[in-house]
Amino acid sequence: MFYTWLLLLSTFIATSGREYLKQGRKLYWQTDDPNQGPNNGHPEQIHLSYLNDTAVIVTWLTFDDVGDSFVIYHQEGGESKFKRLANVTHFGGGLLKIDRYVHRVVMTNLTPGSYYVYYVGSEHGWSHEFRFRALKERPEGGHRYGIYGDLGVLNARALGRVEDDVRNEELDMIFHVGDFAYDLHTLDGRIGDKFFHQIEPVTAKVPYMVCPGNHEYIGNFSHYMHRFTMPNTEHNLFYSFDHGKVHFVSITTEIYYNMYLLTDTKQNFIDDVQRGQLQTQWNWLVADLKKANANRHNVPWIIVMGHRPMYCSTKSIIAECRSKTVRTRVGINGEFQLEKLLYENGVDMEIFGHEHSYERMYPLYNYVVYDYVKNPYYDPPAPVHIITGSAGCIEGGKEFTKTAPKFTAYRSKDYGFSRLHVINATHLTWEQVRAHDGVVEDSFTLIKPKHGKFDYNQLMKSGTSIVNDQLG
Repeated sequence: MFYTWLLLLSTFIATSGREYLKQGRKLYWQTDDPNQGPNNGHPEQIHLSYLNDTAVIVTWLTFDDVGDSFVIYHQEGGESKFKRLANVTHFGGGLLKIDRYVHRVVMTNLTPGSYYVYYVGSEHGWSHEFRFRALKERPEGGHRYGIYGDLGVLNARALGRVEDDVRNEELDMIFHVGDFAYDLHTLDGRIGDKFFHQIEPVTAKVPYMVCPGNHEYIGNFSHYMHRFTMPNTEHNLFYSFDHGKVHFVSITTEIYYNMYLLTDTKQNFIDDVQRGQLQTQWNWLVADLKKANANRHNVPWIIVMGHRPMYCSTKSIIAECRSKTVRTRVGINGEFQLEKLLYENGVDMEIFGHEHSYERMYPLYNYVVYDYVKNPYYDPPAPVHIITGSAGCIEGGKEFTKTAPKFTAYRSKDYGFSRLHVINATHLTWEQVRAHDGVVEDSFTLIKPKHGKFDYNQLMKSGTSIVNDQLG
């Protein structure tokens, strides 16, 4: 199965990632009888994703081929309506052979800060109307984001708080850093369908940006790749975009792991197919970070998101992030070392999920912790790592080691989600919100008077080296 998964993934990335159905195609149900039509043409599971400040992607699903489908939208209070034709892809399979048709279209020529009303569908069924605001810098400065990982259909403890924030226009965009629904493919995708219904009050109003987790790899990431529509990619496995003062980068950590293994381990077996996948993402990431660094005078912050963390203090048999040999950090046989690459490119913050907990680290690199100063978050010589994987799922939360490692600034096993406010080119604030009472249980401000290459000498001078191999 491992080899099949990698081979399929290789093929998927090498090609477009999606096969679009031809416009004007002959539909299987079409006859000379005008009373014939699709069995289930109603649109559902509507969600937005960001393209740029004047364009938003809307994606939805039907369980039958309806032919031409559209989004119809207009500026709130305006008279002119715009109608855009969708592109359609198909995926199916499973024991029940459920066919799903995914519709994608870009709403263009948006005026930043204006509100828009839209609905989607075809002559065989239309959604009700939704309302969203084209993104614009807030009066208080910058933009606000909601961030979390590991949110399921069952026990989705933080979802209500996120919905409240979206309804009150406290968030401009959501980032979900892996593990959806538990799982998108379960029951031939019916759990995935329920998940998209469940999050629609959020996703139909603000862009919902994603990265893949370990629960998405089944079936060649098929449900993940087909259901979402991220910018600048056809497969959603890795991509980047600029928003405001931030260059956001989303990567997949799953290609670092042999799916037969439950732990990170010291087994460094890698075949040519897996190497190809690692090399593909690596080459893209190197080029992307180089381009981002050349543009830091315009977009100074670089924030990278993935699923599996490099550091943690979770008490678990498979908590590979407690080991100094975690693959996403040190690579495989010395190759594809993510931590080193991100450090050398001056990445300001690295955000992960996977562990069903919240943990904020002091700035650190290669187990050297920057903590011997009054304010370690002022112009730190290393990135800040954060785990925000406590949104809630059927697997429950995780326990921590009895003693917190020196790199941990704050940790919590309460369900919750995170808020990020990028205020300007030099300041951002972070909050962790508890699900059960809405209290902000942790917060900090990261101040960067300048961005770019880190001062390694300063890190070694004012940092603490952690020497024990297995932490906590």
